[in-house]
Amino acid sequence: RGVAMSTPVTYNVVGSLSSSEVETFADVAQAGDAATLSFLRDADLLGGEKGFTFGQLYPLLRKEAFYREAIGVLRERGLFDRTVWGYGFCHGDAKACAELLAAEPELHRRLGAFFKSELVSTRP
Repeated sequence: RGVAMSTPVTYNVVGSLSSSEVETFADVAQAGDAATLSFLRDADLLGGEKGFTFGQLYPLLRKEAFYREAIGVLRERGLFDRTVWGYGFCHGDAKACAELLAAEPELHRRLGAFFKSELVSTRP
């Protein structure tokens, strides 16, 4: 029997990524909620900075606390994504649900000229 020998390998374990290591939105998301929220506040989301798409954000929205902060940031920036607002139904966010339903012209057409509820109303 033989025994294999190798030179020692040293690993540098860090608590978080440095800014030079953050090249994609996946890197940002991996850095945690605070880094992701900061990115949502400051980045060119519509321009796809760091490869961002709203689809990459959706799995993070399952956590209610993150969802509520993220949707607040997007509201402040005047950005709207139907699927992000749709998570309002998962988290009981009536304001987001009403905003989403207000942005659905086909729903308003189907409801008719006179419909009123807490989430959606139509008027002639």
